[in-house]
Amino acid sequence: IRTLSATYRYVLECRGRTLVRLGEELEAQERHRALADIRYPGGVRLDVQVQPADADQLLLPPVSLGELFQNALKHNTVAVDRPLHIRVWVDSATLVFENDLRSGRNSPRSTGIGLTNLGQRFRIATGREVVWRADKERFVVRLPLVNRPTAEG
Repeated sequence: IRTLSATYRYVLECRGRTLVRLGEELEAQERHRALADIRYPGGVRLDVQVQPADADQLLLPPVSLGELFQNALKHNTVAVDRPLHIRVWVDSATLVFENDLRSGRNSPRSTGIGLTNLGQRFRIATGREVVWRADKERFVVRLPLVNRPTAEG
């Protein structure tokens, strides 16, 4: 209940904020992973490879990673014997979110509305485009990041 409460508190605290630190988003994503562990024990593997300096200095629109995490769960089969693997890392000025692509019989067909809305939020906040692609094995989303202004700038 505390994790669920913290997740919703973060969403409420972000209202009106255009950008948040990547570190805040990674903490929120970890709460989503903890909740997924309750629903799918051992069914999700989250591998985050982000340097602490990047987590502190790079910005993106709030709730972005939570939306992508939930999207991965919604559109893929999650099972203990074959965990859904999600990987997150920084590549230049881009955050890469990649998940296995394993559609199941009960997976809803994607309308693309969620990704389109996310793309619009990024375009407004960063002036850059979100790029996504899918192949037979994985779904990859590249989110443009913004450098945090320094105290001198």
